[in-house]
Amino acid sequence: MRKTIEKNIAYDDVKELYYVTFYFGVFEGKKKQETKTFTNKKDAKKALTTFEYNKANGLLALPDETTMEGLFERFIKSKETEECAVTTIGGYKRIWEHMSPIFKDVKVQDLTPLMVDNYFNTKREESKNKLKENPKAKVLNSNSLRKHYNLINQMVSYAIKKDIIKVNFMEKVDRPAYKKPDFEIYEKEEMQKLLPLLTDYYFDVAIKIAIYLGVRLSEVMGLRWDNVDFENRLIYIKEAKVVDAGKVYKKGVKTDSSERKLYIPDALMEELKKVKEKYDR
Repeated sequence: MRKTIEKNIAYDDVKELYYVTFYFGVFEGKKKQETKTFTNKKDAKKALTTFEYNKANGLLALPDETTMEGLFERFIKSKETEECAVTTIGGYKRIWEHMSPIFKDVKVQDLTPLMVDNYFNTKREESKNKLKENPKAKVLNSNSLRKHYNLINQMVSYAIKKDIIKVNFMEKVDRPAYKKPDFEIYEKEEMQKLLPLLTDYYFDVAIKIAIYLGVRLSEVMGLRWDNVDFENRLIYIKEAKVVDAGKVYKKGVKTDSSERKLYIPDALMEELKKVKEKYDR
Protein backbone atom coordinates (compact mmCIF):
# COMPACT_ATOMS: atom_id res chain seq x y z
CA MET A 1 0.00 0.00 0.00
CA ARG A 2 1.30 3.45 -0.95
CA LYS A 3 1.48 5.98 1.89
CA THR A 4 2.72 9.58 2.01
CA ILE A 5 5.71 9.86 4.33
CA GLU A 6 6.83 13.41 3.48
CA LYS A 7 5.62 16.20 1.26
CA ASN A 8 5.74 14.91 -2.34
CA ILE A 9 7.26 11.57 -1.27
CA ALA A 10 5.26 8.36 -0.81
CA TYR A 11 6.32 4.80 0.02
CA ASP A 12 4.78 1.55 -1.23
CA ASP A 13 5.52 -1.19 1.32
CA VAL A 14 4.40 -3.92 -1.09
CA LYS A 15 6.60 -2.90 -4.02
CA GLU A 16 9.20 -1.42 -1.67
CA LEU A 17 9.53 1.69 -3.80
CA TYR A 18 9.58 5.42 -3.06
CA TYR A 19 7.42 7.66 -5.26
CA VAL A 20 8.43 11.28 -5.72
CA THR A 21 6.03 13.81 -7.26
CA PHE A 22 7.67 16.73 -9.03
CA TYR A 23 5.25 19.64 -9.24
CA PHE A 24 6.09 22.11 -12.00
CA GLY A 25 3.14 24.47 -11.53
CA VAL A 26 0.04 25.46 -13.50
CA PHE A 27 0.42 26.09 -17.22
CA GLU A 28 -2.45 27.00 -19.53
CA GLY A 29 -4.88 26.20 -16.71
CA LYS A 30 -3.50 22.68 -16.12
CA LYS A 31 -1.29 21.29 -13.41
CA LYS A 32 2.04 19.99 -14.64
CA GLN A 33 3.59 17.27 -12.53
CA GLU A 34 5.66 14.13 -12.93
CA THR A 35 6.21 11.08 -10.72
CA LYS A 36 9.36 8.97 -10.55
CA THR A 37 10.24 5.92 -8.46
CA PHE A 38 13.33 5.25 -6.36
CA THR A 39 14.55 2.19 -4.49
CA ASN A 40 15.72 4.08 -1.41
CA LYS A 41 14.66 7.14 0.56
CA LYS A 42 18.04 8.88 0.29
CA ASP A 43 17.95 9.00 -3.51
CA ALA A 44 14.30 10.05 -3.47
CA LYS A 45 14.98 13.00 -1.16
CA LYS A 46 18.08 14.00 -3.13
CA ALA A 47 16.11 14.04 -6.39
CA LEU A 48 13.35 16.14 -4.85
CA THR A 49 15.83 18.60 -3.32
CA THR A 50 17.62 19.00 -6.66
CA PHE A 51 14.29 19.52 -8.41
CA GLU A 52 13.17 22.20 -5.96
CA TYR A 53 16.52 23.99 -6.23
CA ASN A 54 16.36 24.01 -10.04
CA LYS A 55 12.76 25.19 -9.93
CA ALA A 56 13.59 28.07 -7.59
CA ASN A 57 16.56 29.15 -9.75
CA GLY A 58 14.87 28.99 -13.14
CA LEU A 59 16.85 25.93 -14.23
CA LEU A 60 13.83 23.72 -14.76
CA ALA A 61 12.30 22.77 -18.10
CA LEU A 62 8.78 21.42 -18.44
CA PRO A 63 8.50 17.64 -19.01
CA ASP A 64 9.28 16.90 -22.64
CA GLU A 65 9.21 13.54 -24.43
CA THR A 66 11.62 14.55 -27.21
CA THR A 67 14.18 11.82 -27.86
CA MET A 68 17.70 12.39 -29.11
CA GLU A 69 16.65 11.06 -32.51
CA GLY A 70 13.78 13.53 -32.62
CA LEU A 71 16.13 16.31 -31.57
CA PHE A 72 18.61 15.37 -34.29
CA GLU A 73 15.89 15.50 -36.97
CA ARG A 74 14.79 18.96 -35.80
CA PHE A 75 18.41 20.11 -35.60
CA ILE A 76 19.09 19.00 -39.19
CA LYS A 77 15.95 20.72 -40.47
CA SER A 78 17.08 23.95 -38.80
CA LYS A 79 20.48 23.64 -40.50
CA GLU A 80 18.82 23.06 -43.87
CA THR A 81 16.71 26.18 -43.31
CA GLU A 82 19.90 28.11 -42.55
CA GLU A 83 21.25 26.83 -45.90
CA CYS A 84 24.14 25.11 -44.18
CA ALA A 85 26.60 23.47 -46.62
CA VAL A 86 25.40 20.13 -47.96
CA THR A 87 28.71 18.51 -47.04
CA THR A 88 28.41 19.77 -43.45
CA ILE A 89 24.91 18.30 -43.11
CA GLY A 90 26.14 15.08 -44.72
CA GLY A 91 28.91 14.97 -42.13
CA TYR A 92 26.38 15.39 -39.30
CA LYS A 93 24.32 12.50 -40.67
CA ARG A 94 27.34 10.20 -40.90
CA ILE A 95 28.30 11.02 -37.31
CA TRP A 96 24.73 10.34 -36.17
CA GLU A 97 24.96 6.85 -37.71
CA HIS A 98 27.58 6.10 -35.04
CA MET A 99 25.55 7.70 -32.24
CA SER A 100 22.08 6.51 -33.16
CA PRO A 101 22.29 2.94 -31.73
CA ILE A 102 23.28 4.39 -28.35
CA PHE A 103 21.26 7.59 -28.10
CA LYS A 104 18.26 7.46 -30.46
CA ASP A 105 15.67 6.37 -27.86
CA VAL A 106 17.10 8.39 -24.96
CA LYS A 107 14.98 11.37 -23.93
CA VAL A 108 16.90 14.62 -24.19
CA GLN A 109 15.97 15.46 -20.60
CA ASP A 110 17.37 12.11 -19.43
CA LEU A 111 20.75 12.46 -21.12
CA THR A 112 23.62 12.94 -18.66
CA PRO A 113 27.34 13.79 -18.88
CA LEU A 114 28.13 10.25 -17.70
CA MET A 115 26.19 8.74 -20.62
CA VAL A 116 28.13 10.88 -23.09
CA ASP A 117 31.45 10.04 -21.41
CA ASN A 118 30.57 6.34 -21.61
CA TYR A 119 29.84 6.73 -25.34
CA PHE A 120 33.30 8.16 -25.98
CA ASN A 121 34.97 5.50 -23.83
CA THR A 122 33.13 2.77 -25.76
CA LYS A 123 34.21 4.19 -29.11
CA ARG A 124 37.82 4.46 -27.93
CA GLU A 125 37.76 0.84 -26.77
CA GLU A 126 36.23 -0.31 -30.08
CA SER A 127 38.97 1.49 -32.02
CA LYS A 128 41.65 0.02 -29.78
CA ASN A 129 40.38 -3.53 -30.33
CA LYS A 130 40.11 -3.06 -34.10
CA LEU A 131 43.70 -1.86 -34.30
CA LYS A 132 44.85 -4.91 -32.32
CA GLU A 133 43.26 -7.15 -34.93
CA ASN A 134 44.39 -5.05 -37.87
CA PRO A 135 46.93 -2.20 -37.41
CA LYS A 136 45.72 -0.66 -40.70
CA ALA A 137 42.01 -0.75 -39.80
CA LYS A 138 39.99 2.43 -40.25
CA VAL A 139 38.94 3.62 -36.79
CA LEU A 140 37.59 6.69 -35.02
CA ASN A 141 40.59 8.65 -33.79
CA SER A 142 40.61 11.48 -31.27
CA ASN A 143 39.96 14.12 -33.96
CA SER A 144 36.94 12.16 -35.24
CA LEU A 145 35.52 11.86 -31.73
CA ARG A 146 36.07 15.59 -31.32
CA LYS A 147 33.60 16.08 -34.19
CA HIS A 148 31.15 13.78 -32.40
CA TYR A 149 31.50 15.95 -29.30
CA ASN A 150 30.87 19.10 -31.35
CA LEU A 151 27.67 17.63 -32.82
CA ILE A 152 26.26 16.63 -29.42
CA ASN A 153 27.19 20.05 -28.06
CA GLN A 154 25.39 21.81 -30.93
CA MET A 155 22.32 19.60 -30.46
CA VAL A 156 22.25 20.37 -26.73
CA SER A 157 22.56 24.10 -27.44
CA TYR A 158 19.66 23.80 -29.88
CA ALA A 159 17.61 21.96 -27.22
CA ILE A 160 18.25 24.84 -24.78
CA LYS A 161 17.16 27.34 -27.43
CA LYS A 162 13.90 25.39 -27.86
CA ASP A 163 13.33 25.19 -24.06
CA ILE A 164 13.59 21.40 -24.03
CA ILE A 165 16.33 21.66 -21.38
CA LYS A 166 17.76 24.57 -19.42
CA VAL A 167 21.38 23.65 -18.72
CA ASN A 168 24.22 22.74 -21.08
CA PHE A 169 25.53 19.63 -19.34
CA MET A 170 28.16 19.21 -22.07
CA GLU A 171 30.30 21.64 -20.06
CA LYS A 172 30.89 18.68 -17.73
CA VAL A 173 32.02 16.37 -20.55
CA ASP A 174 35.70 16.30 -21.45
CA ARG A 175 36.22 17.28 -25.07
CA PRO A 176 38.41 14.77 -26.97
CA ALA A 177 41.89 16.16 -27.50
CA TYR A 178 42.95 17.51 -30.87
CA LYS A 179 45.95 15.78 -32.39
CA LYS A 180 47.77 17.37 -35.29
CA PRO A 181 47.31 15.09 -38.32
CA ASP A 182 50.43 13.37 -39.59
CA PHE A 183 50.32 14.36 -43.26
CA GLU A 184 52.58 12.76 -45.84
CA ILE A 185 53.75 15.52 -48.20
CA TYR A 186 55.37 14.96 -51.58
CA GLU A 187 58.98 16.06 -51.74
CA LYS A 188 60.30 17.98 -54.77
CA GLU A 189 62.04 14.85 -56.11
CA GLU A 190 58.82 12.84 -55.79
CA MET A 191 56.90 15.52 -57.69
CA GLN A 192 59.47 15.37 -60.48
CA LYS A 193 58.94 11.61 -60.73
CA LEU A 194 55.14 11.95 -60.63
CA LEU A 195 54.65 14.57 -63.35
CA PRO A 196 55.92 12.45 -66.31
CA LEU A 197 53.55 9.67 -65.28
CA LEU A 198 50.45 11.84 -65.72
CA THR A 199 49.11 10.81 -69.12
CA ASP A 200 45.32 10.95 -68.73
CA TYR A 201 43.81 13.68 -70.92
CA TYR A 202 41.70 15.50 -68.31
CA PHE A 203 42.83 13.99 -65.05
CA ASP A 204 46.49 14.91 -65.44
CA VAL A 205 45.91 18.63 -65.91
CA ALA A 206 43.74 18.72 -62.76
CA ILE A 207 46.57 17.18 -60.75
CA LYS A 208 49.09 19.58 -62.28
CA ILE A 209 46.94 22.57 -61.31
CA ALA A 210 46.95 21.27 -57.73
CA ILE A 211 50.71 20.69 -57.81
CA TYR A 212 51.79 23.95 -59.42
CA LEU A 213 49.29 26.25 -57.69
CA GLY A 214 48.71 24.47 -54.37
CA VAL A 215 44.91 24.66 -54.56
CA ARG A 216 42.40 22.37 -52.87
CA LEU A 217 40.83 19.47 -54.77
CA SER A 218 37.38 21.06 -54.38
CA GLU A 219 38.75 24.29 -55.90
CA VAL A 220 40.18 22.41 -58.88
CA MET A 221 36.76 20.80 -59.40
CA GLY A 222 35.15 24.24 -59.31
CA LEU A 223 37.29 25.72 -62.09
CA ARG A 224 35.79 26.76 -65.44
CA TRP A 225 37.46 28.19 -68.52
CA ASP A 226 36.02 31.57 -67.54
CA ASN A 227 38.36 31.43 -64.54
CA VAL A 228 41.45 31.20 -66.73
CA ASP A 229 42.94 34.45 -68.06
CA PHE A 230 45.42 33.29 -70.70
CA GLU A 231 46.43 36.83 -71.67
CA ASN A 232 47.52 37.83 -68.15
CA ARG A 233 48.52 34.29 -67.13
CA LEU A 234 46.11 34.16 -64.17
CA ILE A 235 43.69 31.62 -62.71
CA TYR A 236 40.85 32.96 -60.54
CA ILE A 237 39.70 30.74 -57.66
CA LYS A 238 36.08 31.73 -57.08
CA GLU A 239 34.07 28.63 -56.28
CA ALA A 240 34.40 24.97 -55.39
CA LYS A 241 32.62 21.69 -56.03
CA VAL A 242 32.34 18.84 -53.57
CA VAL A 243 31.05 15.28 -53.68
CA ASP A 244 28.70 14.00 -50.99
CA ALA A 245 26.85 10.68 -51.12
CA GLY A 246 27.73 10.29 -54.80
CA LYS A 247 26.38 13.70 -55.84
CA VAL A 248 28.33 16.78 -56.90
CA TYR A 249 27.45 20.11 -55.27
CA LYS A 250 28.60 23.62 -56.05
CA LYS A 251 29.64 25.77 -53.11
CA GLY A 252 31.64 28.87 -52.29
CA VAL A 253 35.31 28.70 -51.45
CA LYS A 254 36.25 27.87 -47.85
CA THR A 255 36.84 31.46 -46.63
CA ASP A 256 36.77 34.99 -48.06
CA SER A 257 40.56 34.93 -48.34
CA SER A 258 40.31 31.70 -50.35
CA GLU A 259 38.87 33.67 -53.28
CA ARG A 260 42.07 34.66 -55.03
CA LYS A 261 44.03 34.93 -58.29
CA LEU A 262 47.13 32.86 -58.99
CA TYR A 263 49.91 33.26 -61.52
CA ILE A 264 50.20 30.42 -64.06
CA PRO A 265 53.79 29.13 -64.47
CA ASP A 266 55.14 28.21 -67.93
CA ALA A 267 54.82 24.44 -67.59
CA LEU A 268 51.19 24.66 -66.53
CA MET A 269 50.35 27.30 -69.14
CA GLU A 270 51.39 24.96 -71.95
CA GLU A 271 49.26 22.16 -70.54
CA LEU A 272 46.22 24.41 -70.21
CA LYS A 273 46.58 25.67 -73.78
CA LYS A 274 46.68 22.09 -75.11
CA VAL A 275 43.55 21.10 -73.20
CA LYS A 276 41.75 24.30 -74.26
CA GLU A 277 42.54 23.62 -77.90
CA LYS A 278 41.06 20.10 -77.65
CA TYR A 279 38.08 21.48 -75.70
CA ASP A 280 37.32 24.07 -78.42
CA ARG A 281 37.33 21.56 -81.29
